[in-house]
Parts: sequence; C-alpha cells; structure tokens
Amino acid sequence: MLPVEPPWESLDYLGWIHRSGHLGFIVCEHDAQLKGLVLERSVVRTPGLRRFMCDLCCTLHEQGGIASFTRWNRDRTRARSHLFCADLQCSQYVRGKRTTGCVQMTETLDLSGKVERLTANLARLVTGLEHG
Repeated sequence: MLPVEPPWESLDYLGWIHRSGHLGFIVCEHDAQLKGLVLERSVVRTPGLRRFMCDLCCTLHEQGGIASFTRWNRDRTRARSHLFCADLQCSQYVRGKRTTGCVQMTETLDLSGKVERLTANLARLVTGLEHG
C-alpha cells in the first residue's frame, strides 16, 4: 500500500523520484499497456537567473525546478536527455495544483488541450524508447 494515496483522477502518469535523487520513474499507459521508464536524473544548475521549460508539460521553472533525465537504449550505447519538472509532477502543474513561482507564458489552450499535449509528449517519449 502506498503511504499517500495518489490523486488518480488528476494524474496522466505516475512519476516519482528515488530517495537518492539520482533516478526518476515514470509509469504510464501506452498502446493499452503499462510502460515503466527508469531515467537517470541530474538537477540543472547554471549561473545567473535562467528559466527552463519542461519538455513534457511546457511549464516554466527557475533553477532547481527542472532536471535533466537521461534514458539509455537497452545495451547502454546511446542516450537521450530531456528536461522535465524535477519532481516529475507535470500533471499537477498542468492542472494548477502545483506552482513554480515563475510567471508562466499565456496560452490559448484550455485544460483539456494542455493535458492532451502532455500525454502526446509522453507518448513520443515512450515511442522513442521503443524505436531508439
């Protein structure tokens, strides 16, 4: 049993960070099957005030709010890195249940459009794993 029951009705995927902070996990449905991803995680640190955008949900974060997540092919000969919300809680940011402290860009998409974009980006990530 999970220590805290996730808010299933507002999750597009289940994402969490290992207590060591070096790994991230994503479980999602893709092609009517559950897929699990294990990603190496490193927090992005740069000098000065910079903002970064999550590749999944397009939320803007200040330093520390974004992390580089690396996925390897099966034989660990090639890797791809992506910038995602450091806590992997994109579903909560898209729905306004979590905020970053950053001023977000004005969008014309409504909530369903943002959720659709998030799930499409996640599907591309999973498909890229299957073909890369």
